[in-house]
Amino acid sequence: QATGDFEKLQQLFKRQIDRIALEFAQASGQHKADLLRQLIALRHALAQCYAQGLNDTGRAVRTWEQILKDDPTDLVSLEKLQEFYEAHDEYAKFADILEQSLTGLSEPSAKILALERLADIYDARLDQPKRAEQAWWQILDMDASHVNALEALKEKCLGNADWLGMVNVLQRQEMV
Repeated sequence: QATGDFEKLQQLFKRQIDRIALEFAQASGQHKADLLRQLIALRHALAQCYAQGLNDTGRAVRTWEQILKDDPTDLVSLEKLQEFYEAHDEYAKFADILEQSLTGLSEPSAKILALERLADIYDARLDQPKRAEQAWWQILDMDASHVNALEALKEKCLGNADWLGMVNVLQRQEMV
């Protein structure tokens, strides 16, 4: 009985999404921005319906990924995808999602947050210290006083006997 109700609910959400998506394709300006917010809200509801009501995490994940294509700054989708990928030890997929979302992020604080997550995943989960180091350098390029980036890079440079890198980090730290 309950599954049938969720099936109907997901069909309703999908019809509304299709209707708004058609209107969105032809809209402009503030109206287009308002429609995008409506689409994202409906997709969030649809993803929840898939995940909790229908126990279909595959469709929920695809829906959250679609939301991120529309709005790379959507923290709810990033969190849900992180939970899913961590639970399934699919850190490489989550790193790819974060990498893709970076291109759409314009706010420096959001970019730094995504890069911090990437650096942690590359270091702790994917054993890709060079990529982690690149993420830390990107953070430092955006915020020369970022304490975590400075400390992580000092540690990496020391561990790799990268004295030129260490000089670069110390010079940046001195400028702060």
